[in-house]
Amino acid sequence: MKQRQSFRAIIYHILEVSPPDHKVSRFIRRTTLWLVGLNTLALLLSFVDVSKASLGYIQSTLSFYQLNPAPLLTALSWLQANLIYSFWGVETISTAWFTVGFALRLWSAPEHRRVDGRNRLFFLLLLLIDFIVILPFFVALLTPSRELTLQVLRLGWAIRHLKLIRYLRQRPAMPDARDALLNEAEAQLVQVRQQVVKVREADLARVNQHIETVRQQCVELSMQPGIFQRHESGPLAPPLHARGAEQLRALFDSLETDLTDETKIHEYVSLIDTVYHESASVFDPAPRRVAVDVTLTAKGLVGQKHVPLRRIGRNHFGSMAWQRGGGFGKSQRMYVPDIQRDMTRARTDLRRALELGNTPAGKVSLSRTIHELRDFDVPVRLAWDGLMWQLEEAHHRRLQLVGSDIDRYGSLWFYLASFWRWLGRRLGATRRLLEFFNQLIAAFHRLRYNLVAVVSRVLRPWLLWLGFIKPPTFELLRAFDEARLDSVRQREMPESYLKLFEFAPLSDKDMFLALDEEFEQINYAIRRWQEKRQSSFLIYGHRGFGKTTLMNMARQQLFTNDRVTHESVSQKIITPLALRGYLTTLLELDNIHNFEDLADSLLASPPRVVLLEDCNNLFFRNIDGLEAIRYLFWLIARTNHHILWGIGLNKSGYDFLDQALPLHELFYIQVCLRPRSGEELRRLIMMRHNQSGVSLYYEHNKENEKALRRQSKILRQRRFGRVNQQEALELTFFDALATTCAGNISTAFYYWLRAIEVQSSDRYAICPFEALNLSLIRDFTPTQAFLLVALLQHDYLNPSEMATILDMDEIETRLELEILQNHNILEADFENETFVVNPVVQKDVCDMLESRNLL
Repeated sequence: MKQRQSFRAIIYHILEVSPPDHKVSRFIRRTTLWLVGLNTLALLLSFVDVSKASLGYIQSTLSFYQLNPAPLLTALSWLQANLIYSFWGVETISTAWFTVGFALRLWSAPEHRRVDGRNRLFFLLLLLIDFIVILPFFVALLTPSRELTLQVLRLGWAIRHLKLIRYLRQRPAMPDARDALLNEAEAQLVQVRQQVVKVREADLARVNQHIETVRQQCVELSMQPGIFQRHESGPLAPPLHARGAEQLRALFDSLETDLTDETKIHEYVSLIDTVYHESASVFDPAPRRVAVDVTLTAKGLVGQKHVPLRRIGRNHFGSMAWQRGGGFGKSQRMYVPDIQRDMTRARTDLRRALELGNTPAGKVSLSRTIHELRDFDVPVRLAWDGLMWQLEEAHHRRLQLVGSDIDRYGSLWFYLASFWRWLGRRLGATRRLLEFFNQLIAAFHRLRYNLVAVVSRVLRPWLLWLGFIKPPTFELLRAFDEARLDSVRQREMPESYLKLFEFAPLSDKDMFLALDEEFEQINYAIRRWQEKRQSSFLIYGHRGFGKTTLMNMARQQLFTNDRVTHESVSQKIITPLALRGYLTTLLELDNIHNFEDLADSLLASPPRVVLLEDCNNLFFRNIDGLEAIRYLFWLIARTNHHILWGIGLNKSGYDFLDQALPLHELFYIQVCLRPRSGEELRRLIMMRHNQSGVSLYYEHNKENEKALRRQSKILRQRRFGRVNQQEALELTFFDALATTCAGNISTAFYYWLRAIEVQSSDRYAICPFEALNLSLIRDFTPTQAFLLVALLQHDYLNPSEMATILDMDEIETRLELEILQNHNILEADFENETFVVNPVVQKDVCDMLESRNLL
């Protein structure tokens, strides 16, 4: 049997629990809110000025506009005479209502502990507010003047707005009950979105089919032999086959027409319009009012409230009927502008690829342009995905707002939110104006983007040349692939011609171009030695500068009557014991127990010449790594008046040893192989080329036009007559060659063979070459930089030796060396498992290391 409640509990239930569906509680809430509103009106009227001055101003204003001021003045005069009585009437009624309510709340307060034990401080705060709001009436009765009374009443009317705090409390619906109201609408919204998904998949399938069909036709057309026309050198020769180019352009045009079909776009826009209208009417079948369970107290007391579900749903979803997805309105063309922009870019790439003609770069560019057609479905996919995301986000956001309004219904927050939405709709013109400005700003951004794209296409070659921007990484890696000395053997040149430009050291004196200055220095060292004076010489220079060739030619031409021991140190010898054994075997000596015995044996033996190359193998750049070469230099200093020593070092190894040892005092003659000039490289290369009997024709283009004019001017000043253009082109070519290869003979041979285009068996064309873009070297890591320093100083090193020099883990060292070797920065000797810096990239590597102060 249900337990009967006491009268105090009933009063507490009506006043404090205040169920939303209880008629008495609803009447008390509405009456209280009306009285607060009446107090607000009284507060505003209390500040109205109805003095004689204000009445005169109003009368003169109405008379100026030829209006009858009598009714308004009569009303204001009555208000001036009776306003204070109206104020007292409002105050009396309000105080009586609030006093009765405070008394009943205070009498039923003990029930709070039983019904709602939590929020005790908040309950006491509400009681305190109920007591404060009735005090101004009794204080006003005791005031001595009318003005002071009005001030007290104003204070009371303002304080009574705190009564609204009680009605800000929300009565949230039970989650299961609220979700049950929204499940049907959510299911309908899912069906609406499924319509868009089906159309999206059909459109993507249509677009992909058109793209794949056109791409296959372009691939087949590009494989035809007539798409490019191989042409002879000449400014008027056509670079490509016009018919094939027109067919490719026609395929691109047909693809754009298919992807931007106006009929299909109109169907999709109509579908979007229908989808948004269906979303706006999703709550039309909902009941006008529904009962929903709510939590009344903290202890779980459950009640019910009737919610106008249809009205709430329409308030939030009705606006979707005219919004229609924002950017997908009737004035929009969906993804058509993006497709047209991509097609314009693709046509530009196609034009550039065809202009390159039948060259590797032209073929690669054309293939890349055709395969990029696969990406044309990206704007379509992004447009549909954006629509789906926008539609789904709008559905979820509005459903959440409907759920929030269901929770807030019955509280003051609900009415404030409804008023704010009403005000927002009335200010819709302002919002649309802001949207217009946002679209205008977006248009300016697109214009700026397109302008920057056009300017960048024009300025990009100059910015690349000046170094302000970097080329794409794949282009730099492609340059590394070509930076191999043996890559020139793939250029279909006769083998007999390639043998004339072997990269190995030269031993045939008929192919040697005398280096007068270097030979004179070595000859001076020989004369001093023949005069029994201290003499020795040291030859140093970068790899590829001709150190071994100079040693070979000096041995054949300058030491014809002397006993010569010429050897290259091919293994690492870094201990004095190993060096002593190596020299003993090399010089064919016996009974050698220390370096003193070795020096005495050499002094006792007949005079001889000892030439040692690759002496970089006699030291390590670490602790105790210089002991072997120190003993060698001691032996040279001890015997250099009887034995003529010739030592060969590379440039980086020499610079390192010069800082640790007094090389300038140990060696009387030091021969530095300087970079060869353009004229020296021309004589060196022409001497070899002339043995082939093939005629040369130097071509020119816009890239070397300026240098050609400068060289022609110089020749004209020298000869005072007509200039042979081929001679000027030849000098221009070799000047550029000397600059590119930094005077390195091996690298000069490499670029010379790359510049040759075989036109016939007896005629070669020399095309203006472009240096490999190896700027990616500047981005090498510090570890890679230290590896390159060690290799430049020691020449050939294996991974274990490198790990010892740099104090690194051997596996990590092997990994870094393999990476550099894969990029052709290093050359590998797989038989000895050693690595050395590639001469083609040596100049760029040295520049990078010098910029980091590592060399």
